[in-house]
Amino acid sequence: MKSSGRPGARALRIAPVTRRIGVAVLAAMIAVDTPSAASTVPSDPSPPVSAPPTTTSLTLTLDPPAIEFGNTPAGTTSDAAVVELTVSGGAVDDLTFELEGPFTVDEDCGELNDGDSCQIEVRFVPMGPGVAGGQLLARSGAASVGASLGGTGTAPIPTSPSITTIPPNTTVPPPTATVPSTDPTTGDPDESRDECDARALGAEIRYAPSLEMRVGESVSIVATASIGDGAPGSSVAGPSTTVIPQPLRCQVRARLLGGDDFSTNPGDWQEASFLGTTEVTWRWVVTPRLVGDDLFLILEVQGLRFDTEAGDYLPAGDSFQEEARISVDSRPQGVVSRLNDAVSGVVTHPLVAFAGVGGLVVVFRWALQRRNKGTPADE
Repeated sequence: MKSSGRPGARALRIAPVTRRIGVAVLAAMIAVDTPSAASTVPSDPSPPVSAPPTTTSLTLTLDPPAIEFGNTPAGTTSDAAVVELTVSGGAVDDLTFELEGPFTVDEDCGELNDGDSCQIEVRFVPMGPGVAGGQLLARSGAASVGASLGGTGTAPIPTSPSITTIPPNTTVPPPTATVPSTDPTTGDPDESRDECDARALGAEIRYAPSLEMRVGESVSIVATASIGDGAPGSSVAGPSTTVIPQPLRCQVRARLLGGDDFSTNPGDWQEASFLGTTEVTWRWVVTPRLVGDDLFLILEVQGLRFDTEAGDYLPAGDSFQEEARISVDSRPQGVVSRLNDAVSGVVTHPLVAFAGVGGLVVVFRWALQRRNKGTPADE
């Protein structure tokens, strides 16, 4: 009974082990054949990165970025310094230019496309001796660029004014001008009137009035209009010289107005021409009529245009006027005048002043006779 029962008992113990092994093998097979949950979940793709939008910014450039003019005599204009403006990143049609300091700018840039450039001319105009500084600023919308400017004003050129004392009623020669170059075949000027008109737009007027005169004494006053290279060699120079940039025409005229204060000869318009030359000159003989500190001489200059219908030159727009304040003193006293004043200072008695020297003699004799008559009575 014991032996028959033992094998059955072993069978009961082995059966659970066999089941556990089978379950483990089955689970392993399932694990090999079945993908993991993590491997079946697709990865979340990152959103595509878009490139930043391409923007083009407008840029202005000035070359050179700094200009030094050096020494320039006060009251004169330096040679032009050329600055190049370049546009990049777009087109511009609203360029503006600003200046700080005693400088001038001349430009014709207009509308510029991307990569275009234009030239700007800057000049130094010192008002007096000393170091001066400033800036040229170019703008277009929000874009801007600047160039620094500098120069040194020196003492005015020590030249005597072109004014001399001239006897009254002196005949004044007509305006002078350089003889224009001519075509040897036709004898006509090489330069056309239109070309001459274009040059005259850059003219400068130089006027040197004598700021101190004496009544009755005549002086010569000179004015010139010059273009380009005509300015440095101008015959008008001196402490009272005034330089005025003024657009003119090829044919110009000028006159000097003295009103009731001055006599001017000639008193009417004088015409001149820039045709084939760079400078024209006008001269007047001026005689002060009054004494005073606030007397005025007015220089009037006007461009002329040729009218084909009239066959003559007519005024081209308004005239330009430059006013000069003159101080006029009385003439110095002569010897006779000073002697008369001395005698008048000694003879101050009211009776003598009234009767003169003859009256003094009469009064003296009357007093003497009266004294002689009264002497016996006193004894």
